[in-house]
Order: sequence, then C-alpha cells, then structure tokens
Amino acid sequence: MSKFPRIVSLAPAATEIVCALGAADGLVGVTELCDWPSGIGRGRTTVGGWTDPELESVAALRPDLVVTSTFVQRSITVSLRKLGLNVLHLDVQSLADVRASFVQLANAIGRPAAGKKLSDSFTQALGHVTASTGRPIHVYVEEWMHPPSVSGNWVPEMLRLAGGRGLATNSAPSYPVTLGDVRAFNPDLMVVSWCNTKGKPNLNAVYARPGWAALPVIQARRVHAIDDSLLNRPGPRLSLGLAVLQQVIEQYRRLEGSAVAVLESSA
Repeated sequence: MSKFPRIVSLAPAATEIVCALGAADGLVGVTELCDWPSGIGRGRTTVGGWTDPELESVAALRPDLVVTSTFVQRSITVSLRKLGLNVLHLDVQSLADVRASFVQLANAIGRPAAGKKLSDSFTQALGHVTASTGRPIHVYVEEWMHPPSVSGNWVPEMLRLAGGRGLATNSAPSYPVTLGDVRAFNPDLMVVSWCNTKGKPNLNAVYARPGWAALPVIQARRVHAIDDSLLNRPGPRLSLGLAVLQQVIEQYRRLEGSAVAVLESSA
C-alpha cells in the first residue's frame, strides 16, 4: 500500500508541486498537458485536458484527493465536488499565492514539512535574482495570440523582480489587448510565452500581424520566446522563469548602454 493518498492532478502546475513535494508515487491520474517532470505520464491514467478533463474518468480512479488550479478550473472544481470528490483548489494569482499553494497541497497530503521546505527554497531562489539599477525596462509579455493577451497574475511581479515593468501592473488575470494598448506602452522588449507552445512559438506570426510592423519593438526585432511552462504555470519552476526574464532584460540593458555610449562618444 502506498504511503501517499491517491492523487489526481488536473493541472500541470499541481503535478509539478506534487512531485517537488516527493509525493509522485501517490499520483494515479494526470492530464495530457502534465509533462514535467519528464515522463510523468508513464504508468498513470490520463484523464483528458486541462480545461476539459473527463470527470467520469477522474471519479473511476477513486482518488483521495483531486487537485485543481487557478480561475480556469473553478467551474470544474464545482462539478467534481458535486460528484462527492475531495477537491483542493489552488486559487493562485500572485507569487505569495504560489508559495502558499505549496503549503496547502503539502498539508492536504500529509507532508507539511516538505511544504515548508519547498516554500522556503522557492523564496530563496527568487531572492537570488537581483536586478540592475536603472530605469525599469518595458516588457510586453504575451500569454495568448488569439486575441493577443498580456500575461497577468504573477508575471507582472516577476517582471518587477527582474528589473522590468509590464503592461499589466497587478495580479489580475491575463486579458486581451489592442494594438493601441501596446503602442501606448511602447515596450522595449516583447516576450512571447503562448500557452502550450513549449517555448517554440512561431514568431513570424507576430511580425506578420496587421499594424504591428509599425511598433519600434517589432521593427528592431526585439521579440523573445520563453517556454510557457516557466511563466504560465504557478509552480516551483517559476524561479527558473524569473532567471530567464532577468537574462533577457539584462541583455537588452547592456545593448542599450552600448548604444548610449556610442552616441555620447560621437557627440
């Protein structure tokens, strides 16, 4: 008999947290989008997608605990509870919520010490990222392409820690933006982190958007792709996403400084 409760994770972030807590052996069901740690789906039942899990399949696994995450799965949580299932919903919008979710999930599976350890190590990892002084670099981070949507939730906070400033400025959910919104923000950099593209989005689709070619950030081709699992999933690997954001911002800051130096030397 497993020393862990039977867990069904309906969110990639929840799956990553369960594994980081050392409770992977308790996972009996995951979604088709749960891909980290590598091979996590092998030997486990796949119960559908993130937004459309097969509720009957979930119930058939006789889970002790089902884990859902973010506002996207609130209605799914309600449906599962109506089936009489024990559901832990991680309602995450900020980095503080992310840390708290580690503790919540750890307590729910009887591993409180592991939850505190994971929360502390996550906080420490975030603290290792130290942004350079100077003006905040304007960064437009796009979570979705149809329609173009700016990344909200915890991403604006990550940008601030990395030395940037986002178009979205609080922990509200991501939302659609217009060309006019982006033009008014006038980003120095654009980061494409589209959901489910695994860090390999088609950037040509950005350059080909009607009207976007007039934006300075597009003209200068300062568009970067970052694996969406490092920015969009509220789990332990957000600390890696923060480090990547900082690298992109600091690279631009160095280039900007070099350009200013050239201008001043030629004046």
